[in-house]
Amino acid sequence: MDHPHISSPEDDARLEALGVKSDFDRSMSMLENFALGFAYLSPVVSVYTLFDSSLQTGGSPMIYSFSRDRMIPGAKALSRISPSLSPDKPST
Repeated sequence: MDHPHISSPEDDARLEALGVKSDFDRSMSMLENFALGFAYLSPVVSVYTLFDSSLQTGGSPMIYSFSRDRMIPGAKALSRISPSLSPDKPST
């Protein structure tokens, strides 16, 4: 993709006077890549753990509450706090 040069010569001169290079490095180290993957997977593992522990302690009422709340634990309680977050309200 070819993008037009959007900075003015004055901007480039000012950056050069401050000793700042106008570049953006889009690479990731192995640690940064691992951290990003960990951040993506942590919520999924949390939901699995919540579902498993809820199933063990609550049994069939827990299954009903998950289906009632459209698979969002606590959605009914959350909708009492903020009606705009109700699972019964269609999302836009």
